[in-house]
Amino acid sequence: MKKPILLLLLLCSFLGIAQSINDYKYAIVPVKYEFQKKENQFRLNTLTKYQLTTIGFTVFYDTDVLSDELANNRCDKLYVNVERQNAFLSEKLTIIFKDCKNNIVFKSQPGSSKSKDFEAAYQEAFNEAFASVKALNYNYNGKNNVAGATQNPIAVAEEKVPITQTNSNTIKAEAIASGYLLTDQSQSKILLKLQKTSDPKVYIASNQSQQGVLINKNNAWFFEYYTNDTLTSEKIEVKL
Repeated sequence: MKKPILLLLLLCSFLGIAQSINDYKYAIVPVKYEFQKKENQFRLNTLTKYQLTTIGFTVFYDTDVLSDELANNRCDKLYVNVERQNAFLSEKLTIIFKDCKNNIVFKSQPGSSKSKDFEAAYQEAFNEAFASVKALNYNYNGKNNVAGATQNPIAVAEEKVPITQTNSNTIKAEAIASGYLLTDQSQSKILLKLQKTSDPKVYIASNQSQQGVLINKNNAWFFEYYTNDTLTSEKIEVKL
């Protein structure tokens, strides 16, 4: 009887911790994790911010200048960290959410990747770990709210035009091992490289000048990326 009771207590404890992320509207992401040698190495920090934004958090970097209402209350925010574990021939990452008193609010399942490309490996491991964050079905419950802090300071530039022309035949999707290459009709120019994630409606997307995600919203694909903390959403006429 002791083992079932212990398992039940552990399950209840886990559920209680998992539910508590709903108490927070804001999340703070560092521009450099402890294991990184430079800011946003492997573009992992921008990926963290984007993924948290997609599930509903209002996200800031730890270097952002906040309004007085937000800056004066540290305890209305979750503080995000990504930890790297030593693993043989693979990269393994865990995402950790802490409160202002350094208590762990939620710790993800570890994600791993055996890719030999460092950037791809870290991003794949992060996305696998983030799947357990998505499974919580985050929904802010109104607690820890700061009076007057109702506006999201992130400016969003929504572009309804596709990346090339309006004719969907102008973009071709070529399947590769990690995802797709989007090219023009002649296949002479690569427009975007797409890498699979655990969500079939989300791909890591990159070209020579931007790194972001390709996301399916209302049966349409959008390439979304940040430029100087401004989110740009660009419609892509393609079928995947």
